Amino acid sequence: MLRKAILVNGAAMVGLVAGLGQSIILARVLGPGGVGQYSIIIATAVLMTQLVSLGLPTSLLYHTKTDPQHSVHYLMNTIWVSLGLGALGGLALAALIFFREGYFGTVAPFVLVALALYVPLVLQGQSARMTLMVAIEARRLSIITLTMTVGVMSLIVVCWAVGVLSTDTAVVCFTAGCLGHIALGGYWLRRKPDFRIAPEWTVIKRLVFMGVRQSWADLMILVNAQLNILIVNYLIHDFDMVGYYSRGQRVALLVVAAGQATLPMLFSRWAAIDRETLHRHVEQTMRFATTVGVVGVAAMLVFGRTIIVVLYGREFLPAVTPFRILAPGAALYLLSRVLIKLLGSQGRPEAGALVLAAINAVNLGVTWWLVPRLGIAGAALGSTVAQLALFAALSVTVCRLYGIRFLHCLIMRPSDYKVAYQALSRRKDVGG
Repeated sequence: MLRKAILVNGAAMVGLVAGLGQSIILARVLGPGGVGQYSIIIATAVLMTQLVSLGLPTSLLYHTKTDPQHSVHYLMNTIWVSLGLGALGGLALAALIFFREGYFGTVAPFVLVALALYVPLVLQGQSARMTLMVAIEARRLSIITLTMTVGVMSLIVVCWAVGVLSTDTAVVCFTAGCLGHIALGGYWLRRKPDFRIAPEWTVIKRLVFMGVRQSWADLMILVNAQLNILIVNYLIHDFDMVGYYSRGQRVALLVVAAGQATLPMLFSRWAAIDRETLHRHVEQTMRFATTVGVVGVAAMLVFGRTIIVVLYGREFLPAVTPFRILAPGAALYLLSRVLIKLLGSQGRPEAGALVLAAINAVNLGVTWWLVPRLGIAGAALGSTVAQLALFAALSVTVCRLYGIRFLHCLIMRPSDYKVAYQALSRRKDVGG
């Protein structure tokens, strides 16, 4: 599991470098205002995709792990339902961007077409990814990650080189990134689908029931991540301020961005192991995540200002303040995501969703009150307070439900380093 996690994280790190390159080009060419508009549109597209998915990709993974004999039926019904939901969601997204020009800014017609196609394509790609996740095929999952991130970066570079890079073309490049996901997933899984299987109402009900339970947690996670930037745009209504906040947030999340790639692997692993093994594995995973998070955030606080200036230029110096406030919350965010995956893998996603909903309400109230007084620094403070409250609430919930010992989840022990060394020194296929 550790080797597979490192392989997937390694691909995510390469993708992270590509994403940084993309971010640098966008910041240098579009400036704070263009980056701000781009960030708002992308945040809305991601939220819309999660909203209309009804959690079906995660439900597919859950049911395939717990009922492998009917895996093809779960896959085909997920494909059929996702096609319909994706088409509706894509049209709704395009209409929202078009009719709310005052909030999103003006975009070209071809951008609306790209956004309408983005939602259904992403949902189909997620179905393929979750099917690969069943067996934790780390190599193929890593290749998909690299194809998506490096592909978007390449398109951005081409647009920049020929002098047509703008907010509109940047959005189209982002939406086109899902095409590689679809192509690779479709090729590797070409023998798994059975298109003779028509939609089955009983299977759809089972998928949707668990999917909705899972999707509330995933949706609340996305709201937690995107809420503050949407509030900044609504209350301040200045794309420059949104651009500063989004770049500060991006740098703050650098230390945990790659680690999030392993979260579905944890879900897949924890959904199929006994209680005693689960207890030990969760505590060890949390120790790894906590130690990496603390070290990473400390390093980012020391070098963050320099990183922002080097990446984006002195024009983005106002991003330093929100970055410094957001950085501690970034580590807490990753730890909270791990605990949410634990709840979902054990069939209790609504527990995480309820905690997230309560914390998002707190975040909304605190941020709404602070932004008019402190500007983007208030949005960052509201986010960090919310992350602290979220981690505390989830820790209490998990400890009570599963007997996890909180003090055993904090710092890596000498035995953990020994286990990691022994695991990595063995030569064994990592799957896929």
